[in-house]
Amino acid sequence: MKSAATWAIAVLLAVIFFGVGIAKLCSNNMFVVMFVALELPRWFMYVTGVVEIFVAAALMYPKSVFLGAIGVICLMLGALIVHAMHGQFGLMSLPFVLLVLAITLGWLVNWGVAIRAR
Repeated sequence: MKSAATWAIAVLLAVIFFGVGIAKLCSNNMFVVMFVALELPRWFMYVTGVVEIFVAAALMYPKSVFLGAIGVICLMLGALIVHAMHGQFGLMSLPFVLLVLAITLGWLVNWGVAIRAR
């Protein structure tokens, strides 16, 4: 990674997704209640937690930061879709901000390089 801003975004996203992933694996009551309200099975909470931890790990290694950014983008698009389907528009701001950060990170790490090379 080339800049302090790139590292800052990657570390911020990694810390958030590692913490949330661990909380989901530990069956934090907040997430259990949220998944029940969204009518999602409990096993899906655990799968999501594992994916979030892998994404956090990918964000911490320079060669896999782009893959981690893609993982965050996929997770946040899924979160936005689920919240929209249940009419929870007030809960869409955090996933949207994290989505924008992940797109920015992907741009800084890989997409911007490809465009500048032309």
